[in-house]
Amino acid sequence: MKKIRYVVYREGKFFVLFFLLFMTGKSVAQYITSCGISFQHEKYYCNLSLYPDGRYEIGLWEHEVEKVNDTLYAVYSVTNWFKPLSCGLYKTSGNIVTLTDKATELQMMIDTSNQRIRVIKSFSFLNGCTLNCLKGEGGDEEIRNHPLTHKMLILERSAYNKSTNDEIDLIPGDYSTNEKAGKPRYRLTLDRDNKYQLFINTLTLSEGIYTRNKNILLLYDTSLKHVFHLLIYKNMLVSKLIPGDLEGVKLRIENKN
Repeated sequence: MKKIRYVVYREGKFFVLFFLLFMTGKSVAQYITSCGISFQHEKYYCNLSLYPDGRYEIGLWEHEVEKVNDTLYAVYSVTNWFKPLSCGLYKTSGNIVTLTDKATELQMMIDTSNQRIRVIKSFSFLNGCTLNCLKGEGGDEEIRNHPLTHKMLILERSAYNKSTNDEIDLIPGDYSTNEKAGKPRYRLTLDRDNKYQLFINTLTLSEGIYTRNKNILLLYDTSLKHVFHLLIYKNMLVSKLIPGDLEGVKLRIENKN
């Protein structure tokens, strides 16, 4: 028998997630701002954690969801995959919390002025969403201990540009990672009018305008006011880094525009 981990209440087109602590066997003291996020995709769950030492983590899960009735959904604890999206440090100024990513120095913002936390500036699929929070302790080792830093990424991108003599052709079209069991799939669409959209499965992570600096592709997110980077190879792009990537994923061209 599957154990229900969360209950999702539907409010119009949004889904609000709440923890059932008495069913998971964990107490409130085991969490620090573990937040269920309201957004339109039934099969995904996103978690924000703020820790007492000033660290934060954002992670994304895919779960099994079963409809109970028109307003109630059960989210089962069988996790198909987990994806760390961001980690770093946060600072508080009044009711505004600013999150700064360790590797990319991306800055995101949340508003804590009401009982529900509101996302002001973050990944595209989270903007305008609300969160319901519980407190405690913990953390994910994979996110917290990843070795990449902003300085390391700058040096890697610079070294790649210096190592390539000629500009490599950048073909507008759809680029994606290989589909693997237990792994989310990235897809990047480059239009001929220099607009882009970046997806993780069906969720929009980032969108805006792209340019290039020799053999570095620059993705300027018009909402976040931030630039993400990829190395340009023949028919392939390598992340250095795109949102949610801590490994340097490879995206190969699928369809040309």
